[in-house]
Amino acid sequence: MKDLRRADVFGTFGFKGTLITEDKYEIGITDHYKSTYNSSGKGYISYVSIVYKGDKKEVTFEQLDAEDIISEI
Repeated sequence: MKDLRRADVFGTFGFKGTLITEDKYEIGITDHYKSTYNSSGKGYISYVSIVYKGDKKEVTFEQLDAEDIISEI
């Protein structure tokens, strides 16, 4: 499953893409954050990728949910 939406990334307008994966042994959530901005005539691109994964027998998607983990930090 894929999801793409607008997001605040490093204090600038950007996007967050989420990819949910599952195979016979593991489940995973990958979040990609990307933004571009222009400062003093110089263009910048910020890109961060965060991967959460675990053994299917030990974790659930709810336990891997990145937004819940990040909000607790």
